[in-house]
Amino acid sequence: MRQRGLDVVSDGQTTVLLAGGHIRMTRVTGMGCAATALIGAFVALGGPALEATLGAMAVMATAGSLAEAGAAGPGSLAVGFLDALANLTEAQIDQGARVVS
Repeated sequence: MRQRGLDVVSDGQTTVLLAGGHIRMTRVTGMGCAATALIGAFVALGGPALEATLGAMAVMATAGSLAEAGAAGPGSLAVGFLDALANLTEAQIDQGARVVS
């Protein structure tokens, strides 16, 4: 059974729930650091910070979901995440994470 993750993204006024990735991502060291780096890169592009953060977390969720499909455990998930991140397409991102509220 696929266990999707759920991220809560907020700017202090608006809160959005983003479903995607996999719950196993919480067991991989460095996922939080990767999320922070991606958020920083997206925010640096300009535009509203909430939208940039949602975009970054959609990328995280999509890469995590793709990595989980071929992972045997947290170690192979970490390696698969890096590979998925490097090869991600816009179409995969559009399909990989969903705003649920």
